[in-house]
Amino acid sequence: GIIVFIMMLVFLLAKRAGELLCDNAESQVYKRMAYLDYMTRMNNRTAFEQRMDQLDREREEELTLVMIDLNGLKRVNDRRGHREGDEMIRRTAKAIQKVFGAAGACYRIGGDEFAVILEGSGYDQMQLRNRLREELRESGKRLDYLLSVSVGFACAEPKQELSAWELLKCADREMYEEKRQWYH
Repeated sequence: GIIVFIMMLVFLLAKRAGELLCDNAESQVYKRMAYLDYMTRMNNRTAFEQRMDQLDREREEELTLVMIDLNGLKRVNDRRGHREGDEMIRRTAKAIQKVFGAAGACYRIGGDEFAVILEGSGYDQMQLRNRLREELRESGKRLDYLLSVSVGFACAEPKQELSAWELLKCADREMYEEKRQWYH
């Protein structure tokens, strides 16, 4: 009788442990989905905002923020449909990840807006900007419209009294200035 009881107890404990592992794995999947942009497979706005808040609390090195906005998406959506506009977003996301992904964290933070967080120093903004444009040119070769983005960079050292969010506003301003020039 005691051996049967012990075997049943071991079985029930093993079953419960398996259930907990499955629940934990499922929880991890849902957690990852909460921070992932489904269309681009990039980190999403929620992940971006959490990282920015974290950087404001504990930044110890130089920080570069890059704001990127896709040019001409509305025109493509209006003339070719949203499916083609979505493809435009996916191609742009892929180019951003290819250029910045090894060095920093890439995020889709809005419909046609992306952000990149680069920690540390030594980033050549002009080189990164040119590499992104070249990657978009390559990605869009078979399209009958231009894949183009407006880009803004902002950089600050930790000793500067500039929050990550204030730095983002600087990158955003530069990006919108470039966007104004693109449309005029």
